[in-house]
Amino acid sequence: RRVHGMNEGQWHRLDNIFSILVFQSLALHLNLSRADAARLDKYRWGFLVATVVCQEFAPWRLETTIAPIALAVALSIGIRVRGPLHRRVHIEPRRAMLGVVAALVAVLCFSKGLDEDADYLRLWHGGWHVFVTLAVTLLYQSADPVTSHQINHLD
Repeated sequence: RRVHGMNEGQWHRLDNIFSILVFQSLALHLNLSRADAARLDKYRWGFLVATVVCQEFAPWRLETTIAPIALAVALSIGIRVRGPLHRRVHIEPRRAMLGVVAALVAVLCFSKGLDEDADYLRLWHGGWHVFVTLAVTLLYQSADPVTSHQINHLD
């Protein structure tokens, strides 16, 4: 059955693209100051292109899902490690830790939900959606915009 001209596979690929973009955006948000808006936009556009190409190439292969996310995480870690101290985003540790715990539960749910026969009610898959949403929300909120804003105006 087609919805808005797309079949189930096309919708799944589109869902993959947007999910990957959320993780890429999160990696940038946690490591790149909002004062670097032009650079942030360049990275986001580049990640969008890389993600679409990977998903068009092979949407069902795990590596074409992981590779664009890994690229964003690696770049973001490089920015955090090599960037000037006064330009770093301040991370609130308690909220970040809660986000990491929620992310770990989400990964557990995701892995258990891959076996559709054992998860016929899709409870594990539903748990993935609940816990990944919680994790992303907490991790986004852990970047303290007030402190980061004050730090970023030192230069």
